[in-house]
Amino acid sequence: MNFSLLLEWSAVIMGTIGTIIWASKSKYSKYCGIIWIVGSFLWVIFALRNKHFGLAINNLVYILLYSYGIYKWVVLKEVSQNYETALNLEEKEVALQPSSVQVLLPSVSTSLTQVEITQTLKQDITPDLKPGLRSYENY
Repeated sequence: MNFSLLLEWSAVIMGTIGTIIWASKSKYSKYCGIIWIVGSFLWVIFALRNKHFGLAINNLVYILLYSYGIYKWVVLKEVSQNYETALNLEEKEVALQPSSVQVLLPSVSTSLTQVEITQTLKQDITPDLKPGLRSYENY
């Protein structure tokens, strides 16, 4: 089998597999960018071997765009989730410290239970996006 033919069909298969994974919206969808990068790299090699410089430049641009997409949708998403988790833990720590509760809610008596304090804190810091709802999960 001709090496150029092998490169060409390997690139086609990688692109197709990446698209199928992306379209499935599964837990593996975040990895399709890596598959597309490999496919585009194969296209670049194929294009350079056969002197198709436009195709090579086009796929080099795709590699840059896929890399940016991976950074934005995988790396930044992980950082954002870690930050939100840290904020949620910090909120719980504040809710369980009676001295902090007195500073945040001076009108609340210290005889409230921890559950009542936590509920009061969540009501005060959660914006009312729709009347009657106090959670983003209800949308």
